[in-house]
Amino acid sequence: MNSSDDYTEQLIDSIDDFPSLDPIVSRVILLVSDPDSSARMIAHEIAKDAGLAARILRLSNSALFGHVRQISNLEHAVVVLGTQEIFNLVIRTATFDFMQSGTDRLLFERLWRHFVTTATAAHNLARNWSGEARDLAYLGGLLHDIGKVVFSMAMPEEYSALLNDHPITPGGILEPEHDRFGCDHLLLGRKLLEHWNFPPLLVNVAGNHHGNTSESSGKTGYLRLVEIADLLAHSIHGYRPETTELEGVLSELGIDDETWSGWRKQVGERSDLELSI
Repeated sequence: MNSSDDYTEQLIDSIDDFPSLDPIVSRVILLVSDPDSSARMIAHEIAKDAGLAARILRLSNSALFGHVRQISNLEHAVVVLGTQEIFNLVIRTATFDFMQSGTDRLLFERLWRHFVTTATAAHNLARNWSGEARDLAYLGGLLHDIGKVVFSMAMPEEYSALLNDHPITPGGILEPEHDRFGCDHLLLGRKLLEHWNFPPLLVNVAGNHHGNTSESSGKTGYLRLVEIADLLAHSIHGYRPETTELEGVLSELGIDDETWSGWRKQVGERSDLELSI
């Protein structure tokens, strides 16, 4: 029987065997972060992958954005939606493909639903509560639990069993992961996003998004935003926070129960729409 140290080494080594990020996606990351890049340059890069380009156009014209006039080409999409929204769509598409290619279907659906709901919650919080790192709010929510994908690809049967044996709560799986594998999805998520050369803010979120959800504990606004988005998403999927935990979060946000319930409804409806497209 393998020891937890053996599992940890095996899991970390498996990341080196994962495919590198698509070169086109990597170049889009660089272009979006370059203030001198233009809509035409970004559109030209995306157009090099016909499949990706078609999916970005389809999403751009979907009910997610509700445009009356059809967006007919990629450059138009970048101008109308903005570079960050296009970046979100590119990373969303790349993450979907990566997960779907090597994850058990039921586990994929379970993880993807939470990823999209947390991304939507983070975007909502950035708009209504904290503007810190607003541009990366959606992606922080989308990628926060990416380390679970490493588990699900490297050890699908063992990890599925672990998730089935433990209740779904924010951070509730960390100790069982450590006990079973000697490491957790925070470490693996950080390692994977470093492997893909993602921005440091996103790497930090993947590696540090679990803490005391009723206290900020001095964490940065961006990291704290994703923590609360994770709690909000879990509450939509059936988790009931302890009264003291929820009261602490509501106090920190400066909102009441009614507003929190309204946010849950908005996020639930928006994420359901996104998942249906």
